[in-house]
Amino acid sequence: MCGGFTVVPPSLSLSLLHFFLFFSLCFALLCFVLHISCGEGRRHTLASYKKRVAGALRRAEGGEVCVYKK
Repeated sequence: MCGGFTVVPPSLSLSLLHFFLFFSLCFALLCFVLHISCGEGRRHTLASYKKRVAGALRRAEGGEVCVYKK
């Protein structure tokens, strides 16, 4: 004890910092994997976003929304 405060050795504080960084990284990776594995992750791809934007622009311009092949 030093003046009412506990002195933590630098090696212990660094190991705690590394533990929390590692835990945060694992948690973020787990959330990302769960997000991709459920149906929501597949809908948020860049290609689907571009298709939705292009469709919205066509509808706004009054153009044809769907093209049917015969």
